Amino acid sequence: MRPRVAWPTGTWIGFLVGGSIPDGLQLGFAVPLMFLALLIPSIRDRAGLVAALVGGAVTILAGEAPANTGLLIGAACGIAAGMMVKR
Repeated sequence: MRPRVAWPTGTWIGFLVGGSIPDGLQLGFAVPLMFLALLIPSIRDRAGLVAALVGGAVTILAGEAPANTGLLIGAACGIAAGMMVKR
């Protein structure tokens, strides 16, 4: 989608669908969705796909890690998995 079309389209989708988001979901759920939207177009090969899947899975599993380090652990595991596939 062209940049001139993506912004207004996304705004209208948010306007139309935003009211159906449950009250239990706070604004914090938007940050992972934003990263997901940035991640998907950057997956270009098998190593990138493996890195994204492993990193995401480990981040979810390590969500209760002390000092909120689950994201860092997931990122490190994803990078390592992607590098192993690349070799």
